[in-house]
Amino acid sequence: MDTVITIAHTRAEGTLVVGTARGDGSAAALKAHRFRWSRTLACWYQPHSCDRAADRYTIDRLAGDLRAAGFTVEVTIDDATLRPFAEAEAERNERAALRAERYDDRAQRAAGSRAAHHRAADAAIAGIPPGQPILVDHYSAPRHRAALNRHDRHMRAAIADGERAAHWEHRADAAEGYQRHREDVGMTRRRIERLEADRRRVQRLLDGTQHPEWTGRLDESGKPELRPTPAQGDYRTRLVADAAELDDELTYWRAILSQAEAGGAKVWGPDDFEVGDFAACSGSWHKVVKVNKKSLTVPSIVGGSWTDLLPYTKVSGRRRPTDTPPSAPATAG
Repeated sequence: MDTVITIAHTRAEGTLVVGTARGDGSAAALKAHRFRWSRTLACWYQPHSCDRAADRYTIDRLAGDLRAAGFTVEVTIDDATLRPFAEAEAERNERAALRAERYDDRAQRAAGSRAAHHRAADAAIAGIPPGQPILVDHYSAPRHRAALNRHDRHMRAAIADGERAAHWEHRADAAEGYQRHREDVGMTRRRIERLEADRRRVQRLLDGTQHPEWTGRLDESGKPELRPTPAQGDYRTRLVADAAELDDELTYWRAILSQAEAGGAKVWGPDDFEVGDFAACSGSWHKVVKVNKKSLTVPSIVGGSWTDLLPYTKVSGRRRPTDTPPSAPATAG
């Protein structure tokens, strides 16, 4: 084959496959590696590959399978060029807003169809007195039976449309709340903690302390002597880009958290609690047994004899022992 297929990856666009044609035999390999066809981009793409390092393992396997099928394959990977996280996040929020609009339109159309079927069902039996049985031996029996059948069909269609409307309303609500959920204080704090852990891990890989190498000797205390094994080559280039990307994302979410605090949101911590206080979480109150650096020790949430840890990132309120009884509903803030 003279066809040249290009597998290209950038962090901004993800992993795209261009140069294929319908019926050329490439689809089987692409589907086997979970690539999908995009009508908008008019090419194959790897889902969830945007703003991430290239999945080199999958790309290499796909390239090998395509070459085995007789295609000429070119692979280009750019893991070093980043786009600002704020730009990517704004794009995600914009897509969520468009989804909400689209789903809301579908819900309204389904609701309109449901109302039309209800009207048609009422019209089908408009001339029949309520509770009137079918007079089997009367000339009106076939017309009566047909009217009931039309009523039944329209009612079933109305029920199906109602379920469809409820489904799209739920999807629209979820899409509309996407940004609010992403920027929730507790969610943001947990995300920052995860990103900070990832950043420390990447730094250890760069420094070579994540997986040190044994020198074959023992130190003065008799323990194995280890030496760092810093990442090299393309792997190091990718890690440097990962570190820069994590730093950018952390800066963004820390700013979001600072804005929330400036707007009056409460960020709970160890200085806010004393033993004997009550902490609110998911609508319930829990008595504080011990105050820790990152969490509160509380009695078992499920009623056991042990204790559980309640992270500050999940705390939504506090009550002193002399305040409102802990049985009162928990409120955020």
